[in-house]
Amino acid sequence: MTNLNENIDMAKTLYKYEASSNKFVWFTTWDRALRNFYTDDYNYVPDPVVDNPYNTFVEFRSRKPGMANVDWGDGIKEQFPMTKVQGQDNYRIIFRSLAIQYRKNPNTTWWFRKEDGSQYVPVDNHAYADGRRDVQRAVSIDFTCDIYYANIQACRMTAFPIVDIPGLEFLVVSHTMYVNDGIPVDKLSRSNKLIYIDLSNVGQRMTEMPEAITSKTEVYYLSMFNMLDLRDIESSGIRNIKNMKNLQTLELSSCYLDRYIKEFNDLPKLTSLNITQGPSDMWNYFDINTLPFFEVDKINPNITDFIFLDDWKNGERRTGWNDDNMSGRGLDHITNFYASHSNGIRVDKLPDYIYEMRSITRFGMNYSTHSQKRSDDFVNSFYDLVVGWDQITMTSVAKDGKRNQFYGLSVSMYGSTYPDENQRPTGQEQAPEGFVKGQSNGSPATPMEKIYVLKNNYAQKWTIKPE
Repeated sequence: MTNLNENIDMAKTLYKYEASSNKFVWFTTWDRALRNFYTDDYNYVPDPVVDNPYNTFVEFRSRKPGMANVDWGDGIKEQFPMTKVQGQDNYRIIFRSLAIQYRKNPNTTWWFRKEDGSQYVPVDNHAYADGRRDVQRAVSIDFTCDIYYANIQACRMTAFPIVDIPGLEFLVVSHTMYVNDGIPVDKLSRSNKLIYIDLSNVGQRMTEMPEAITSKTEVYYLSMFNMLDLRDIESSGIRNIKNMKNLQTLELSSCYLDRYIKEFNDLPKLTSLNITQGPSDMWNYFDINTLPFFEVDKINPNITDFIFLDDWKNGERRTGWNDDNMSGRGLDHITNFYASHSNGIRVDKLPDYIYEMRSITRFGMNYSTHSQKRSDDFVNSFYDLVVGWDQITMTSVAKDGKRNQFYGLSVSMYGSTYPDENQRPTGQEQAPEGFVKGQSNGSPATPMEKIYVLKNNYAQKWTIKPE
């Protein structure tokens, strides 16, 4: 049987990178053209409730009609029309990995309806007659129309796909496996219209932020999740991010970044920044509870989503909220605050810097209260945080005349993807003894009674685990 490295070498010879030809090529080793990320069983039906598995896919979009000419890599060629989306000047084609005609279960259809109102069904997965899974194949798609969007997500590949589409604006290559020959980022320069780049968890880490990316000054969305090693700040090229003046979202989680660099303040349109810490091997020389460090006194005032606490890797490394570093950093413009996948973080005492988040509208604790005690401790401490604030009122205006950030706040401590990673708080959701709406909180005796108070006297919206 051919080993993986040999397969990768073969992939490089299966397709010669030529002059721009409006073509997309992916490489696979399976008995079908598209290999599902979660299973090798073509007939598998994903669980509609638990975990992530779904009908992984490759999708392309065009603003004009046209055809997709597919060479499956086994001598068979087929032609498929781009399908018009109902009510839009938009044409799409999707190739699915599993036999089912829907995305995950019968209640979750694909994304659009055809012009005649019927539900779009993606192209079925091509089967190779020889049934072999040790043969490297190149699936090549040549388009007769300009493609502006390409998405290959959660599909197993043996090499990074060939992206030879000059008019491409949106590129997503996310959560693949076995891409060990790196990303040919230099070739991305050929797609000079790119404004959206998502290269997340697709293979070998790079120790340098590619200039081919930071030179794309029109890009407004950039994700390099789990793709960079930024421990050496000065040699990594990450400071060149300042050139990307149109960036609105920057995803650098799990990239070994230990600090908020000053160049983030040079991005005038940046609203969302994720610098969540990386794999646990990084933190042999840092206390994760002190991260991030800051190279500036105040963070970019345009940032509304600043994500740094998510401990997704194993959920039990971070215990503290980085209290000492965060206070006074200009948090008054933060609207969304998350501590997800953080089953080690302290929940019996929440940080006082939440009081500084006068714009907050959402507080997320999904997958961070896996035990009954943690669930109850979080509700109890959050309740104390709210009612113990010296500016608290039961209206949208605080005592100081500014916005009351705790009135109307959405609090989430449950997500269906990992249903066992949050527990339902103790008690019944009911009015406590002495409760008077708009006047008195009464004496709540259980966490669920406290949630009742927060919902009915402070107009909060809570998402908790169903009974």
